[in-house]
Amino acid sequence: ISYVNLENQKFLIPHITGALSFFGSGWILIEILLDRKKLRMSYHRILFGLSFFDFFSSFGFAMSNWAQSITWYKEPGKYDGEGTVTTCNIVGFMVFLGSLTIPLYSASLTWYYKLTICDGWREERIAKEFEYYVHRVVPSIGIILAIIPLTMQLYNPYYFFCFPCYTDKRGAKYEQFSVILEALSLLIVSFSAIVISYTMTSIIWKVRKNYKKSSRYEFLSPRRKKSCCFLSINYDNSVSDLSSTRRT
Repeated sequence: ISYVNLENQKFLIPHITGALSFFGSGWILIEILLDRKKLRMSYHRILFGLSFFDFFSSFGFAMSNWAQSITWYKEPGKYDGEGTVTTCNIVGFMVFLGSLTIPLYSASLTWYYKLTICDGWREERIAKEFEYYVHRVVPSIGIILAIIPLTMQLYNPYYFFCFPCYTDKRGAKYEQFSVILEALSLLIVSFSAIVISYTMTSIIWKVRKNYKKSSRYEFLSPRRKKSCCFLSINYDNSVSDLSSTRRT
């Protein structure tokens, strides 16, 4: 196997993984839409938002270098992009939008677990005081930040897909903005990772605390069973004694 063939095969990986994620997200969307009970629950509605943006982002990854508008590798024999500027803009928008909204929706989903398990919130309170803001803040942040590179011609080939970056021909005068957008994307991912770590730690601590409490009751239960049995035996004996005295 030559080095050129290995390079070409490497580009097939995002096509496969992106397609699998695309169909998986689509399946989740269909499952939620066809079940009215799931649509009434905040958990499934947040999951729907997560799967919705992952559906488009996965499609962008599935297209990957097919949508790139210029040849990424200049050496002859290596894989070339087959798309146009328009296809790179579309795929870049999808991928960047998913990189902003998916982490935030994942953090929101774990925060939902914390509210139900640790704080004891009910479904009505979660829908009014938490979910309402999630579906308005997260998509707004993602869509606004994803539109900005379109106006600056910053969606260009970036490794095996399209992403906000500048080249010599497109977006060179907005070099600083491309760095800022990339930093914002990393900041959102880092923030979401911190939130997820905090919520998972809180849930583990809460579950462990409840487990310790329940284990104490389980430890005391045999004694209580013995005392109950002892009282029942005494009660039976007293009843039998009473009945024998009445007969005499």
